[in-house]
Amino acid sequence: GRINALLKMIQVLDTTSKLGERDIFLSRQPALLEGFSFNRINPFDSVLTAPVTTVIQKSTIDVLIPAIVPGLNFRPLDQYPFCQFIVTVACIPDFVWSTNGYKDAADVMTTVIHSTQWLSVRSQLKEQKIQLVLPETSASLNCTIVVGIGIQYGMVSASGSVEPVRFGSAKILAARALL
Repeated sequence: GRINALLKMIQVLDTTSKLGERDIFLSRQPALLEGFSFNRINPFDSVLTAPVTTVIQKSTIDVLIPAIVPGLNFRPLDQYPFCQFIVTVACIPDFVWSTNGYKDAADVMTTVIHSTQWLSVRSQLKEQKIQLVLPETSASLNCTIVVGIGIQYGMVSASGSVEPVRFGSAKILAARALL
């Protein structure tokens, strides 16, 4: 719902199309997406206060997660003993109105996901560099590269493995037009 509200505000920026047929051109102002938090109650920046940096190149994206010191720059939810970082990169096309409605973005959207190993929320962690490679098909698209990061929490199940729980935090780190 929160991302739909953001996209609606971007859609209103199209002042040349008729009402009900406005386009959503993410590629014209991709920075409007940066910093968007998917969580109101437990925002990503309140859990990890150190900045996560992103370098976007034509075919690779580097995400640098800083060294983590619980209590200093890392304040996870106390009730969960484990967490993992999930980095997602998506190539999202502009949503353009046609006589048949909006083009279905699922047909052309490219997504790459990387998850770290499960980590104890009480352990200090060294800086981590995650490099994601976009498939070649995305390089030929007129789209916006959106890089997101999330913290997923986990608990030990009856079988002894760490299983994810429903709660976490996530935000959009960066967005760049790929034309």
